[in-house]
Amino acid sequence: MARTDPLSRITKYTALDVQEHSDDYAWLAEHIDPIYRQISNDINYDHRAAVTIELLNAIMPYALTRPDYRRWDFLLYDALSHAMILRDEEYQIQIWSHLGSSYLQYGQYRSASDAFGKALTRVADHATPELHLLARIGMLRVEAVSQTRDIQGFIAETLAAAQAIVNYRLLAKLHYTLALVYLHQAETCRALGHGQMALCYWHQLGNDREVERTLLLLAEACRVAMRPEMAARYLEQVTPGAGDTYRQAAHYYQQGAVLLESGHLTEAESMLQRALSLFKSLDFPYYTGASHHTLGLTQTKLGQYAEARRNLRRALIIWQKMDNRFQQANAVYALGFLDERMGNRDSAGQLYKQALALCERIPDSPLLRDLRADITRQRENLFS
Repeated sequence: MARTDPLSRITKYTALDVQEHSDDYAWLAEHIDPIYRQISNDINYDHRAAVTIELLNAIMPYALTRPDYRRWDFLLYDALSHAMILRDEEYQIQIWSHLGSSYLQYGQYRSASDAFGKALTRVADHATPELHLLARIGMLRVEAVSQTRDIQGFIAETLAAAQAIVNYRLLAKLHYTLALVYLHQAETCRALGHGQMALCYWHQLGNDREVERTLLLLAEACRVAMRPEMAARYLEQVTPGAGDTYRQAAHYYQQGAVLLESGHLTEAESMLQRALSLFKSLDFPYYTGASHHTLGLTQTKLGQYAEARRNLRRALIIWQKMDNRFQQANAVYALGFLDERMGNRDSAGQLYKQALALCERIPDSPLLRDLRADITRQRENLFS
C-alpha cells in the first residue's frame, strides 16, 4: 500500500504499490493523478531517477488504456534520458515499449515501429525473458494493423520465447495481440483461439476491464467470420460503463457493425454515430477511421450519399496519414461502390481499378485475397 512520509505529509507511491494493484483498475483510477504528479516532480532529480523510472514503468500499462494517455509522453522522454545516463538497458527496453504503444494508439505507425525496434535491439543476453517478450509484443501490435510484411516466422519465434514465461499478465497481452494479428489477416479461427486464451488469463487475474476488452475483440473476430449471432452473444457480456469511454465507443462500434451486417441500417447508423463521437475524443485514430468508414458504408446503403462520401473521404485521409494501405484500398473500393450506387459507372470503374492497384502493394493475406476478389467481382459486374 502507499506509504506516507511524516515529514512532508504527502503520499509517496512506489512501483510495488502499483504492482500490487495491477489488475485493480478502480484503485489505479483513484490514484493515477497523484502518481502522475509525483513522477513529474521527481523525474528530474538524479538521486530519485531510478525509483521514479520503476514507478513510471509500473503505471504505464494502465495509463495507456486511458483517454489522456498522451500526457505521459514527455515523462517517458525524461525517463529515457535518465535511463541512458544510468546505462540501464532494461529500463530503456520498457520505456521504448511504452513510447511505441503511445505512438501506435495515436496512429504514428512508423514512430511506433522505430520505438519497438529500439526496444528489441536492446534485448541482450542479460535481459529477462519478460522484457524480450514485451519488445516482441510491441512489434506484433504494429504489424497487426499496418500489415507491412509477412510475420509468421516472427510469431513462431515469439511463441517459442513465451514458453519460458509464467507472467499471466504478459501472456494475456501476447495472446490478445496475436488475436489482433490474425483478425487483421482474416485468420478468424486462430484469432478466436488466441482471444480465448487471453480471456482465460484475464479471468484468472480478475481483471474485469481487460476481460471486456477481449470480449469486444472476440465479437469483432466473429463478425469477420460472418457469424453475427455469436458476435452478438459476446457483446451481451459487455456492460459499457460511464467511466470507460473506450469500452463504450468500442461497444457502440461493434453493435453498429453487427446491425449493418444484419440489415438494420437505421439502428446501425445511430450506433456508429455514437462510436465516432466517442473515438474522436480519445485520440485513437485507427478506430476513428474505422468508425467513419463503417458509417460511410451504412449511409451508402441508406441512400444518404453526401454524408456517406464525406465519411468515407475522412476515413481515407486517416488511412493515408497512418500509411495503412489495406484500409486505403478498402476505402477507395467503398467510394467506388458509392459512385456505382449513384449511377456514376465510369467513376466507379476508375475507383475499383485504383483500389486493385493499391492491393498490389500489400503483403498477401486471406483478408487481402478476399478484398481483391470482392473488388474484381464488383468491377466485372459493373461492365457486364
